[in-house]
Amino acid sequence: MEENSRVISERQLFPLIEEELSQNRRVRFTVSGSSMWPWIIHNRDSVLLEKTDVSTLRKGDIILFRTEFGHHILHRITKVTGGGFVTTGDGNLHRDGLVPFDAVLARAAAIYRKDRVISCDSPGWRLLSWFWMFTFPVRAYEQKLILAAGRKNAKEKRERQ
Repeated sequence: MEENSRVISERQLFPLIEEELSQNRRVRFTVSGSSMWPWIIHNRDSVLLEKTDVSTLRKGDIILFRTEFGHHILHRITKVTGGGFVTTGDGNLHRDGLVPFDAVLARAAAIYRKDRVISCDSPGWRLLSWFWMFTFPVRAYEQKLILAAGRKNAKEKRERQ
């Protein structure tokens, strides 16, 4: 575990994140849930959040927002409208609906995966994001192909051992 990290419940986590963001601090936490799979993996990857001006957000950005029911969601902006953002989890087969501008708490600046840091502004990450959003109508098939490839790789790895 890293020097300044600690394990806490989700019920404790998001109020702390909001407090840190309100003081213009960046916050990093390990993602739980599968809604951003395959690009952000449950209990493996973490995200670095930063407070942001919603007027600078654009299609493809990953945001943390609070729903009207008090839930916190980390999803990608798939459409910008005059009244807010339409978001979609990378692993979801449906859109979230309209997220009002004032519900946005932060923007993901980076993804931490094992020993790598992936900037959410890097050209490669942006290209991957655009490709994934563009192919939304066939996402279920893409997910099946990714899972099948993963199973094949795992099988080959076991056979080599």
